[in-house]
Amino acid sequence: MSPNHNSLKSQTYLGSKWIVPSTNIRSMALLSDTRTDHVTHGRSLSEALGVYCKFMRFHALTPIVIFCYPAMWSACMALPSTFGIEEVRKMALFCLGAFFARTAGCCVNDMADRNIDKHVERTKIRPMAAGLISTKEALGLLAVNASLSLLVLMQFDLETIRLGILTALGGCLYPFMKRITNYPQVFLGLASNLSVYIAWSALAPSFTLAPVFLHLASTFWTVIYDTVYAHQDKKYDQMIGVKSMAIRWGDNTKRNAKVCAAAISLLLGAAGYTANLNDWFYAFVALSHLWMSHQINIVDLKDSASCLRFFKRSVIYGALVLAGVLGGRDISFKLD
Repeated sequence: MSPNHNSLKSQTYLGSKWIVPSTNIRSMALLSDTRTDHVTHGRSLSEALGVYCKFMRFHALTPIVIFCYPAMWSACMALPSTFGIEEVRKMALFCLGAFFARTAGCCVNDMADRNIDKHVERTKIRPMAAGLISTKEALGLLAVNASLSLLVLMQFDLETIRLGILTALGGCLYPFMKRITNYPQVFLGLASNLSVYIAWSALAPSFTLAPVFLHLASTFWTVIYDTVYAHQDKKYDQMIGVKSMAIRWGDNTKRNAKVCAAAISLLLGAAGYTANLNDWFYAFVALSHLWMSHQINIVDLKDSASCLRFFKRSVIYGALVLAGVLGGRDISFKLD
């Protein structure tokens, strides 16, 4: 970004890049940088595919696994005591639908944040921020992933479809929450974890309070890992006017994260009690709580690599809870 760019009245130089003051970021975010609509011509097919894959985050599958966990907790808790191929098919569709939905969400996020990402060290290399992909191409990739996600969703009943559409709308709104509230992670947790109800609706014979407890627990979990993740960009976000719980909590992040972790364990326990899970479930919830507490203690919020490592290790936490749900059920597979 040149210091003479005519859309910026004043800038601060930081390292090798120009940072836009918060007074300018809101107006700048509404402007379209022509770089994103002038993709280099003559790209080979392999180069174009590489850019598209990076734009859709195919190189980073860990967040997709984390995104899927709450739905899997709910699905495994909702499974009938004897399940067959049909239930397995539905669970596979959940994962496939989550993959396309999350990818579509990344497309929306990068399009909404393209004029912000340019000024953040971690995100300036994203294809749209770097001008490697046009708005038209981005919209095309969004349309493909949204269509595939809807196609998967159409395999379920009407109630499940409605819940899926509501979840998708929440995901589309999330990037804009960072502009209007200090608690965008709460919105992200509430919206993205509606998948808990989708899984329950598709597999359980009736509705109980278990998915409600799971939804709240998953929301607190999202708040923890996404707030720690946001600490990577905190200094840039403060300069350009982007809001986050990392900024809001500041030095109290670890203390508040521990409170959230305790709330998760209590809510998971309530879900397990409502679903009549056995003692193995509570043992794994206790183990997952110890794991989470240890990770909160050792993460260095001033070190980007440590924050990223905390985020990636959330996969282990999700796996422990999933193992607890499976271990806490007396279920068997019957080949139809």
